[in-house]
Amino acid sequence: MSLLDPLAPIRRAAGSRTLFSDASPMAGIKRLGFLQIDPMRAPARAQDLILRHRVAEYQVGELDAAFEALPLEEDFLINYGYLPRDVAMLMHPRGAKRKLTATEKALAARIHAHIAERGPSHPSTLVEAFGNARTRNAWGGTSNAVTHLLDRMQYRSMLRVARRERGIRIYETLPAPAENPS
Repeated sequence: MSLLDPLAPIRRAAGSRTLFSDASPMAGIKRLGFLQIDPMRAPARAQDLILRHRVAEYQVGELDAAFEALPLEEDFLINYGYLPRDVAMLMHPRGAKRKLTATEKALAARIHAHIAERGPSHPSTLVEAFGNARTRNAWGGTSNAVTHLLDRMQYRSMLRVARRERGIRIYETLPAPAENPS
C-alpha cells in the first residue's frame, strides 16, 4: 500500500475485475453477469460502450447482430439488459406487484395467441391488429396500450424478445415451462 495513495490497491482490484479483454461479446456478458441496454445513442448505446472496452476488436452493433444466435435474453433485473439465458431463466416464471386488470388479461391472452399463431411479431403489427388506445406510463405521460402491455407480458414470462429490428423489440412466445418431475 502506498502512503501517497491508500486507495491504489482498491482501484487496481476494481479495474482488474471490470476491465478485461474477452474474445467474444458472449464471454464478456457471462463475465459481467448482466449488461444494461440503453437505447440512447449519445455518444453511443451503453452496451456498445461497455463491450468496446472489454471484448477484443468489438464493433458497434456486433452484439445486436449476433443476438439471435447467442444464448442470451433481454430481461428486467434491476435495469433492463442482456443476461445469459441460464441466469435469466432462474427469474422465471415471475409475477408482478401490479396485477393485470380483467381487460388487460383479455387483451394479453389475445396478443399471446396472435403471436403464438403468427410467430415473432413487431409491435406495430400488433398495434394494427389490436388498436392504438393510450395508457398512462410510469413517467406520467402516455404510451400505446399494446406496447405498454408487451413490456408487462415480457416481465410476467409470457413473451421474450426474439431479436431487434432497427432497435425495436420483436416478440415471440416463450416455450411452456418444463414439467416438474417431482
